[in-house]
Amino acid sequence: MNRKPSDDNNKYLNLLNLDSASAVSEVSKLSSELTGDEHTIRSSIIDMHFAMELEIKRFLYHLLRRGILFSDDEERGKKAKKLNDAIDRIPMGTALNLLEASIKMSPWPDLGNIWEINKTRNKLSHRSNINDVFYKGRNPFTDTDCLAQMYFDVWAVTQSISKLFERVIDTPLTMARHYYKISEIYRKKFGELDPDDIPKLDDYPEW
Repeated sequence: MNRKPSDDNNKYLNLLNLDSASAVSEVSKLSSELTGDEHTIRSSIIDMHFAMELEIKRFLYHLLRRGILFSDDEERGKKAKKLNDAIDRIPMGTALNLLEASIKMSPWPDLGNIWEINKTRNKLSHRSNINDVFYKGRNPFTDTDCLAQMYFDVWAVTQSISKLFERVIDTPLTMARHYYKISEIYRKKFGELDPDDIPKLDDYPEW
């Protein structure tokens, strides 16, 4: 008797007696007791947190990248990639600990919501009972206004991080490039500066 060859691409679907069309909904039912709406809310909170995490780690990456010394573009690329991979691996809590002073002392109060959003997401990830998940005293699974508040708070956080990025990262670089161009124009017109007029390392204040 000839046996029909097994479809290796669908072997786990076959074990569960599922087809591709029903796999997502059926596996969701098997893996969790959450309703469809509860799954959607859970995914929304995770997605909102991820959007915030990307911005925070982007800021941390560019903040640390300024300290990378390199001899050529190839070496810079390798060191930058190594830094980016390292930041990708660190937990969100670690990134927030590193940036806490910079964030909390910024002039954008919406950034203070980061810790509460992160706390809510962590509860969601580590607790099976969604009734224990709260954001600012309310449960986003039972209070849709709370879920909407989370959305607006995350939006405000990402907008504020962009402003912080501009203030801390973009503006100093833009000004540095501007003054470098001015110095080039000066040297072309008047020649090189007298070595005695150039600050020495010992002239800088101690850190």
